[in-house]
Amino acid sequence: MGQNKELHREYEKLSRFVGKTHFRLIAFLHCEEFWGSEMELAKRIGVSYPTLRKVVRELSEEGMVRQIRIGRSILVVPNRSSPLLKSYIKLIDCISRLQRLKNGYRSDSRSEDSEEL
Repeated sequence: MGQNKELHREYEKLSRFVGKTHFRLIAFLHCEEFWGSEMELAKRIGVSYPTLRKVVRELSEEGMVRQIRIGRSILVVPNRSSPLLKSYIKLIDCISRLQRLKNGYRSDSRSEDSEEL
């Protein structure tokens, strides 16, 4: 019972970060070995710099990412030891698998349609 409550609390926290920009940032950091400035990161994921700063601040407050200052630049890196980040990455992986299944289903159904013609 206690484990379910803890899991529920973890996913409740996680639900705050299901926005499109949060998702794109975590997915990008998870999938890419990216070392660049926040400005470069904003360009790479297609958001404005102020939007990226807001999202990075929120994720940093929850311990999901770390900010490393090098000179005048700030690098953003995933905090791979964060339980919340690990849960978020599981969510990303599930969504990716579902997307691949969906795309596979589409290509299979298209080939069946073309065979019928």
